[in-house]
Amino acid sequence: MKKILINKILCPLDFSECSYKALHYAEDLAMQFNSELNVIHIMPTFPYFNTPYYLDENEMKDILDRAENPVKDELKRICEDEIDNEVNSTWDLVRKDMPISKVIKEYVNEKKIDLIVISTHGCKGLKHAFYGSTAERIIRESPCPVLTIR
Repeated sequence: MKKILINKILCPLDFSECSYKALHYAEDLAMQFNSELNVIHIMPTFPYFNTPYYLDENEMKDILDRAENPVKDELKRICEDEIDNEVNSTWDLVRKDMPISKVIKEYVNEKKIDLIVISTHGCKGLKHAFYGSTAERIIRESPCPVLTIR
């Protein structure tokens, strides 16, 4: 029987309470498997605002950069202060204008991730019907196993 190796774990954060719960699972798994833990946040670029009618290119870049800095600071703080020092953790802010599931799929392939640990918000009814579940799309599209934390 082939041994399962989990060298790299990805934990996408949206800074919700649910995503922090998933982060703690990912941290524990990283300790158990002696894995690298990659913590990411995905920030859309909103290119449709980048028109002469709304904002010029420099104004849009300035707004996105100002929004990006506190996110980077928080990701850095999480990796330095909240994740055990025994865990090799890295953080990344990904800024792309495409569905989150596609961004994660690209990231998994690029970084050779072995496991994704992601939270699910457990939306039901109309909210789930209108918005769907990001976690469900990630599970369907992921090239590696996905552990969902409710």
